[in-house]
Amino acid sequence: MNAIELNNIEKIRSLSQVYFPSAIRSLIGHSKSANIESRIVKHKDVIISKNKTIKFSEFLSRLYSRMLHTYRNEYIFKNTIINELWLGKHQFNNSTLLRELKIGKSVADLVFINGGVSIYEIKTNLDNLDRLESQLKDYKKVIEKIYIVTDSTFVDELIKTYKHKSYGIIELTKSEKLKIHKEAKIDKKYFKHDTLFKLLRKDEYVELIKIRFGIIPGVPNTQLFKTCLRLIKEIEIVEFQKLVFQILRNRKVSNPEFLLSRKTPFELKYACYSLDLSNKQYSILYDVLNKRI
Repeated sequence: MNAIELNNIEKIRSLSQVYFPSAIRSLIGHSKSANIESRIVKHKDVIISKNKTIKFSEFLSRLYSRMLHTYRNEYIFKNTIINELWLGKHQFNNSTLLRELKIGKSVADLVFINGGVSIYEIKTNLDNLDRLESQLKDYKKVIEKIYIVTDSTFVDELIKTYKHKSYGIIELTKSEKLKIHKEAKIDKKYFKHDTLFKLLRKDEYVELIKIRFGIIPGVPNTQLFKTCLRLIKEIEIVEFQKLVFQILRNRKVSNPEFLLSRKTPFELKYACYSLDLSNKQYSILYDVLNKRI
């Protein structure tokens, strides 16, 4: 790879930050946390010829295409997963997607709740596998089906390492399809009350206690967490896991019609989901996409 190609890849890497939540907020005027406009001006020559202008939506589409071939970062993986596995009408209406869910000492990339619960942990070729084992140990304390989503870089190694384990292995292929190399198996024997309980916010675990026991403990706020934790340990662990994710399933996006709309570009689906934009913010975003750069 010559110096020009390396320089172009570096420009693509820099421009890829347009998909960061802080950058989208800046573009729609919601904050000043990202100087993404100057980044675009500085590096846009790698996407469009000098003295040419295109709509910002077209710029994003071309940038995404370049990222697919030269810089398949975590955003590419997350965006592909939610478009392929969640935003189809049937899946979307019957499931909930959680992002960046803290589980033990780890943070899960994507968690799907439908009839059961599945997690998708992403390892791109820009990552390493150093922390994967500890992450998987955390995840299996709360989730019955665990998938590792990677590219060809790690597929063989992961298949060899986890041949006899319950974890599934999915490859994001060069043609941008999700190819299952190993199906995940349901495994509930490692569930832990404490880890499951800590997935819930205060209002959520109070609701769970009310549903299960018909009461709200009459204790001071300083004692509420410990009191509720003690109560939930009376619930059989598999039943408790179901109750927890029934509660978590209520964490829905505010404006699903905009997320599903064709006006929201394929390339921006994950960004818009993660920001959970309001009606007004979607309207501003659509205006920005129609501007020429």
